[in-house]
Amino acid sequence: MHADIVASIAEGGLASAIPPGTQNSELDKQIVAALIKGDSIMSLDNLVEPLGASPIINSCLSQERLEVRILGQSRNVEVPGHRLLLANGNNLVIEGDLTRRTILCSLDEKVERPELREFEQNPIDLIRKDRGLYVHAVLTILRAYIVAGRPGQSTPLGGFEPWSRLVRDALIWLGEADPLVTMNEIRDHDPQRGVLQRVIAA
Repeated sequence: MHADIVASIAEGGLASAIPPGTQNSELDKQIVAALIKGDSIMSLDNLVEPLGASPIINSCLSQERLEVRILGQSRNVEVPGHRLLLANGNNLVIEGDLTRRTILCSLDEKVERPELREFEQNPIDLIRKDRGLYVHAVLTILRAYIVAGRPGQSTPLGGFEPWSRLVRDALIWLGEADPLVTMNEIRDHDPQRGVLQRVIAA
């Protein structure tokens, strides 16, 4: 649902859902297929295994352009990078180098069966009825920040400087929490980091 909310505001449609599968190589193939198709927002739904970095995930998140091989063929095609990859799951674990490319959103409904909650309105329906209202709100925030002279709020995140200097700093300027604070929690739960710490301690 939350991936679809983001995609509905950003693009007017739902996020491209990618089944996570059980092997990283299979996930890489699915991401490549989505990139060739032109999807800019991809959603990995209900992950149960740790999500680690792979060359294709790293590249599609941080590179402006990348070359990928068409499945079943011996030729590459150039596709746009800087894609948005959203993932959800209970007690989601991010590991390895992907931790520095990830920010976390945690939801706790304080109930045992959150899927049974009832709501008066569907957020996707609200966006579809007046998407311009939400797009206008987002652009107003960015415009206000730019008019204010884009006052620096943080040390830019390496590899994501444009996003950090505009979107992240605009949020901090508004008084919202720095989204990168969640990286510490992601690192703390990284099983690869835990193994490395135990090796160094030993």
